[in-house]
Amino acid sequence: MKAPGHSLLLVSGLLKVGGALLILLLLAKAGWDLASGRQVEIPPILLIAIGATLAAQLATWAGWRYATRRDTEESGA
Repeated sequence: MKAPGHSLLLVSGLLKVGGALLILLLLAKAGWDLASGRQVEIPPILLIAIGATLAAQLATWAGWRYATRRDTEESGA
Protein backbone atom coordinates (compact mmCIF):
# COMPACT_ATOMS: atom_id res chain seq x y z
CA MET A 1 0.00 0.00 0.00
CA LYS A 2 1.34 3.41 -0.94
CA ALA A 3 1.26 6.65 1.04
CA PRO A 4 -2.28 7.76 0.02
CA GLY A 5 -3.67 4.43 1.19
CA HIS A 6 -1.95 4.71 4.57
CA SER A 7 -3.05 8.32 5.02
CA LEU A 8 -6.66 7.57 4.11
CA LEU A 9 -6.75 4.60 6.47
CA LEU A 10 -5.36 6.74 9.29
CA VAL A 11 -7.88 9.53 8.65
CA SER A 12 -10.70 6.99 8.48
CA GLY A 13 -9.70 5.59 11.86
CA LEU A 14 -9.44 9.05 13.41
CA LEU A 15 -12.88 9.93 12.11
CA LYS A 16 -14.29 6.74 13.62
CA VAL A 17 -12.86 7.71 16.99
CA GLY A 18 -14.17 11.27 16.60
CA GLY A 19 -17.63 10.03 15.68
CA ALA A 20 -17.67 7.68 18.65
CA LEU A 21 -16.65 10.51 20.99
CA LEU A 22 -19.39 12.77 19.62
CA ILE A 23 -21.97 10.03 20.16
CA LEU A 24 -20.69 9.54 23.72
CA LEU A 25 -21.02 13.30 24.24
CA LEU A 26 -24.60 13.11 22.98
CA LEU A 27 -25.42 10.29 25.39
CA ALA A 28 -23.69 12.06 28.28
CA LYS A 29 -25.67 15.24 27.60
CA ALA A 30 -28.93 13.29 27.48
CA GLY A 31 -28.02 11.44 30.69
CA TRP A 32 -27.10 14.68 32.45
CA ASP A 33 -30.42 16.25 31.46
CA LEU A 34 -32.35 13.20 32.66
CA ALA A 35 -30.43 13.02 35.94
CA SER A 36 -31.09 16.67 36.69
CA GLY A 37 -34.80 16.32 35.95
CA ARG A 38 -34.80 18.55 32.89
CA GLN A 39 -36.25 17.85 29.49
CA VAL A 40 -33.62 16.28 27.25
CA GLU A 41 -32.40 18.83 24.72
CA ILE A 42 -29.82 17.87 22.14
CA PRO A 43 -28.08 20.82 20.49
CA PRO A 44 -28.64 20.71 16.71
CA ILE A 45 -24.96 21.45 16.08
CA LEU A 46 -24.08 18.19 17.84
CA LEU A 47 -26.37 16.22 15.53
CA ILE A 48 -24.89 18.01 12.51
CA ALA A 49 -21.36 17.29 13.73
CA ILE A 50 -22.14 13.59 14.20
CA GLY A 51 -23.69 13.32 10.74
CA ALA A 52 -20.84 15.21 9.08
CA THR A 53 -18.20 13.12 10.87
CA LEU A 54 -19.85 9.86 9.87
CA ALA A 55 -20.28 11.04 6.26
CA ALA A 56 -16.62 12.09 6.12
CA GLN A 57 -15.59 8.73 7.55
CA LEU A 58 -17.60 6.91 4.90
CA ALA A 59 -16.14 9.05 2.12
CA THR A 60 -12.61 8.47 3.43
CA TRP A 61 -13.20 4.75 3.64
CA ALA A 62 -14.50 4.72 0.05
CA GLY A 63 -11.38 6.65 -1.03
CA TRP A 64 -9.18 4.15 0.78
CA ARG A 65 -10.97 1.27 -0.95
CA TYR A 66 -10.45 2.99 -4.31
CA ALA A 67 -6.76 3.67 -3.59
CA THR A 68 -6.06 0.12 -2.46
CA ARG A 69 -7.99 -1.34 -5.39
CA ARG A 70 -5.71 0.55 -7.77
CA ASP A 71 -2.62 -0.67 -5.90
CA THR A 72 -3.63 -4.33 -6.18
CA GLU A 73 -4.43 -3.96 -9.91
CA GLU A 74 -1.01 -2.40 -10.53
CA SER A 75 0.85 -5.10 -8.63
CA GLY A 76 -0.94 -7.87 -10.52
CA ALA A 77 -2.52 -9.53 -7.49
